[in-house]
Amino acid sequence: MAGTNPAAVNYHFGSRDGLYQAVLENVFTHILPLSELKEVADASGTPREKLKNLLKIYLKEAILSDSWQIRVAIRELVQPTPFYMEYTSKIIGTRLGAIAKVLGEYLQLPPDDDRVARCFFTVMAPFFLLLLSGQQQTGSVLYRLSGREEQNLEAQIRVSESFIFGGLDRIKEEIKK
Repeated sequence: MAGTNPAAVNYHFGSRDGLYQAVLENVFTHILPLSELKEVADASGTPREKLKNLLKIYLKEAILSDSWQIRVAIRELVQPTPFYMEYTSKIIGTRLGAIAKVLGEYLQLPPDDDRVARCFFTVMAPFFLLLLSGQQQTGSVLYRLSGREEQNLEAQIRVSESFIFGGLDRIKEEIKK
């Protein structure tokens, strides 16, 4: 709040806590854009194609983005604040519902099945790993400096898909037994 009038913050947000809650809303609107997620989930195509589209959205963001929202999200993933924990329990579930829907379709399970929730981390792991490893450095070193950003991004997406779908296909086999 450096250089900001505390009365203005209190007027617009109720308190510093209210300001930070507004920041988190912006962060998760940027990272988990509900309209984009629903669009992918409701699109025609196979569940595999839909999952590929979701992966592309998140890997591109993790590798190439320089947004302040990503930096706040990283900090919250590493050291969650009480506001983050409260926010996630209230809001993120609606945003993740679109991902659970697609994942459930792929696994041939209802989206609220516990196995779908457990598989969520597997699907999102490449995104989280890139975020936590310092996506700015990873993106710059591997993608931007080569001059072939899109080509390298596509190669990274293919590798991530191989790992993710390999694991999900194995789980699908176990479910069928």
